[in-house]
Amino acid sequence: MGDDNFIKKINNSLVELFNDKKKCKKNKKCFDNVIFVPGARGPTGSTGPTGSTGSTGPTGSTGSTGPTGSTGPTGSTGSTGPTGSTGPTGSTGSTGPTGSTGSANIITTLISSVYPNIDSNSDLILSSDSNNINVVIKDIPVNKTSTYSFISLDNGFTGIVFASVTDSLGNLYIGGQFTIIGDTIINNIAKWDGTKWSGLGDGINNFTNTNSICYALALDPNENLYVGGNFTWAGGLLANNIAKWTIVTSTWSILGPISNPGLNNRCYTIVLDSSNNLYVGGAFTRALNPDGTIIQLNYVGKYNVSSNNWSGLGTTSGLNDICYALAYDSTENNLYAGGAFTTTFGLVGTIILNYVGKYNVTSNTWLVLGTPATGIGLNNICYTIALNSTGNLYVGGAFTATNGLTFILLNYIGKYNVSSNTWSSLGHGLNGICKTLYITTNNKLYVGGYFTKASLSTYNHIVEWDIISSIWIPLGTGLNNPCNTITIGGDGDGGSSLPIVLYAGGSGVFDFTTNYVNLYVKTQKVLTLGNNGTGIILISDSEGYVL
Repeated sequence: MGDDNFIKKINNSLVELFNDKKKCKKNKKCFDNVIFVPGARGPTGSTGPTGSTGSTGPTGSTGSTGPTGSTGPTGSTGSTGPTGSTGPTGSTGSTGPTGSTGSANIITTLISSVYPNIDSNSDLILSSDSNNINVVIKDIPVNKTSTYSFISLDNGFTGIVFASVTDSLGNLYIGGQFTIIGDTIINNIAKWDGTKWSGLGDGINNFTNTNSICYALALDPNENLYVGGNFTWAGGLLANNIAKWTIVTSTWSILGPISNPGLNNRCYTIVLDSSNNLYVGGAFTRALNPDGTIIQLNYVGKYNVSSNNWSGLGTTSGLNDICYALAYDSTENNLYAGGAFTTTFGLVGTIILNYVGKYNVTSNTWLVLGTPATGIGLNNICYTIALNSTGNLYVGGAFTATNGLTFILLNYIGKYNVSSNTWSSLGHGLNGICKTLYITTNNKLYVGGYFTKASLSTYNHIVEWDIISSIWIPLGTGLNNPCNTITIGGDGDGGSSLPIVLYAGGSGVFDFTTNYVNLYVKTQKVLTLGNNGTGIILISDSEGYVL
């Protein structure tokens, strides 16, 4: 029982230490699970010396003298008395010294979320000296971002990229304003399969292919790619600013009636809800349903995939100006919108939003973000929105602060806490417009735009914000031109077995090496376990940081 309590106590100490934010923050790693396994027991101590022999008992009393006989022979000698009882046994000798401690494997395995693939039998090497136990963990992934740079994928690319997305096979789709990549004629939308570019049928274009642009891409679980922008045709079909590309069949289709499908103006953003219905934002004001009904949308709307019908959002249907960004929260059934709008649409019953707002799908109502204490909404245009797994909202744009007499200084990027309904900054923000945000399931926020600095340090148009550590992290030396879109394929965003790739688009398409977002490199790491004299085991890596 005593050994079990000792093991439990050390194990608890390890878990507490490994999850101490102050100790692990510097390395940006905290262990989720630590298992302590005791080493083999030392040999049993030698038996103590045998106790001394007890003292001899007293001599028995002499037998009584027989009666005097008549004179004759001498009487026989009386018999000897009984022997005295043995004295008590001597006390037990003192216990011999404790056996020496078992072999050096007092800790045989450490399991954590950052080392998920360690084989404790083959990947752990144990050794020791007089003070420490050294655990060498082989072949673990280590972040080596500072040694990598972006590689161009453009192959003679001329044009601008505004949107990007990757499918389940790791193929990259880009949209923008371009007609040729290398020797291939491609109209404003293209696919990169890892080695070459190809078009999506005849692509998208206007009658003269002048100013035809793809601004938005969204992929549903069935591998249908929805495309939004400023175009009239998609693969030879009349489409009007929005269309669908089915990857499996390589065919284009329209949204709405054949006679007048799509939207009446540009589409800038597309997101899907949990039922794969579309929410779209842009410069449009209306759409036509198959029965001929004109639906007033006013810069934002919903397309029901099953019924092929459009509908407006809110009691007054929409917003008062362009919507550039949308993000859907399936947990609360909320839709977040950002753009150039300041209120909901209409003259009566309008709600002041200030460039960003929340639409609750269940109640069909718009809600403000923020309070008078920290500002309501923003003070200028919002171009991009990203929602993380805890429900916090990150926004980027041309704004510098929240809107109100009491405001929070943000500088082109900010965070909205959904639970507390408050705004906060990300460090000192950026020094220029933020055009795109991409957030991963492991709380990495990638930021692109027209900036060259974040919190006064140089990063050149693209940078990572570590949500857990609240620090900016460079991505190589950045880009030489503004970044309009970021997307990630492979393990960087949730669990496929594909290589991790970060793509950045602007005046070209760039791959941040063939393995990015943790840049997993096979290497060897040494953990040293020692004692600080208080009974707490200290763990540091080979670079001397205390984890």
